[in-house]
Amino acid sequence: MKFVDTIGEVKNHCFCDFLKKRKVMKAYDQLIAQHVDTVDLLRDYIADTEEQISKWEEEQKNTRADFQDEIELFKVVADFFRLNGRLIMIELDIQTAQKYLFNAKTEYEYRFFARRIYTLLYEAKQGLADKVSNMYKRIKNIVDDKYFEPYEREKKSFHDFLKDHQTELMEIRNKNEAHKKEEFESQVASIENMSVIKSMGIIQEGAEHLYNLNCAFMIVQQSLMKKTGDMIAERFTRTKNK
Repeated sequence: MKFVDTIGEVKNHCFCDFLKKRKVMKAYDQLIAQHVDTVDLLRDYIADTEEQISKWEEEQKNTRADFQDEIELFKVVADFFRLNGRLIMIELDIQTAQKYLFNAKTEYEYRFFARRIYTLLYEAKQGLADKVSNMYKRIKNIVDDKYFEPYEREKKSFHDFLKDHQTELMEIRNKNEAHKKEEFESQVASIENMSVIKSMGIIQEGAEHLYNLNCAFMIVQQSLMKKTGDMIAERFTRTKNK
């Protein structure tokens, strides 16, 4: 195969530096382990939130108490946890692919993992970015502007990145990853024309956007968790004083 450029042309990169490569691999292992723990944590958060919703719904059936405000808030929180979970899963997949990409020993091996990351970034628009837009009003009505502003900024930045690179991401996704019925010549050409240098820039930028969006998510999440905690405490105080 005749590739447009090679991993050997990337100067001062960990492809050619054993010590740097080992350090990068260790860092990815740590990030991946942290994200796996976060997946379990978010699943527990969702389960606890859904359990509380069920308790309030059951109590409403058996008493005259009205917990509808609390139920609606907790439903938003549960959906937000699920949205954050999708973000973590995308990051987890990309970081795992990046680990092997930076350890690639051949041109095709590099492009195999790069193609996977392109596809994940392309799918992120439908699986994450579009879902974020759908929750926009619900979250904004609950979270203080000072906590919501970083989320708005990073959401827009991520959308702009996906829009800027949509053609490249879609071509790799459609001609190789998702549609294996594509003509043989077309598949080969799309792989050969995938530049190492250009793809590294896109992948790194995409990973940075996801990281920044996750940080913004965490700010909103902390605000939501405080809101739910205050609501429960207030409800408990009102009930106790009756």
